[in-house]
Amino acid sequence: MLSSSFSVRRAARAGESRPERRRVRRSWRARIARYAVAAWLPVTLIGLWAWTSRASADPFYPPLADILDRLREQWLVAERLTEDILPSLMSLVAGLALATAVGVGLGTSIGLCRPVRVALAPFLDLFRSLPGLALMPIFVLVFGIGSGGEIALIAFACLWPILLNTIDGVAGIDPGHRDVTRSLRLGRLHGLRYVILPGASRSILAGVNLSIAIGVIFMIAVEMFSSSRGVGYQLILAQRNYDVPASYAGAIVGGLLGYLLAVGAAQLERRVLLRWHFEQQEASSGGAPR
Repeated sequence: MLSSSFSVRRAARAGESRPERRRVRRSWRARIARYAVAAWLPVTLIGLWAWTSRASADPFYPPLADILDRLREQWLVAERLTEDILPSLMSLVAGLALATAVGVGLGTSIGLCRPVRVALAPFLDLFRSLPGLALMPIFVLVFGIGSGGEIALIAFACLWPILLNTIDGVAGIDPGHRDVTRSLRLGRLHGLRYVILPGASRSILAGVNLSIAIGVIFMIAVEMFSSSRGVGYQLILAQRNYDVPASYAGAIVGGLLGYLLAVGAAQLERRVLLRWHFEQQEASSGGAPR
């Protein structure tokens, strides 16, 4: 009896696990197919680059193998990681964080008040049109040569997409969503957390994603002209030495830094949107704290 009941339970568990295993296999197949679709164009372009440049004698179009060798020799060493890559990454992240904090806070305040939004519109259009690189000498004079001026200029350049997207996102929230905060008698902070910021989250995060690309450009530009370390500094050294493969290698490193930050921002965006979606549902059902 015991053995038969054990066999029945084991068969039942096996029957229950088969659909689960099939779902897992389908999930993995879908994931692999998605990665394959995303990777075919970059792989094809890299293959064409390697094939067309394999016997190139043009000094400005060196073989891809030479560029990869220079990438391995110059960048895949601990010294470059600690002296150039990490300082560049820290300056970029610090500038983005500062721009996000100021842009979201200020943009939310402006977006919630229509008279302020209308009054500041000409000034915002003026300041966002200022070329950030042209302001580099001013930032160097004010903050000095070093990480302070670099972070300040990156933050200034990254601020405007985040600020303007936040203003548009907050101002474009459905008035019915704001009525929820009044009907539930939510406090100002709870209304911001459960209604205003979730409603504007897609616009805010779109501004952050745009600022990442801008931040990488300004990071490299600032390091090229007002720094003694970083990816941009190594790029300008390669240019002065007429080392074209090293220039390509430095550009690849800068692009990889931007790509990794964009991937991290996309993962964070999914988590934030999912969390805020549940919090917004909770607020709409009356479950938010008061």
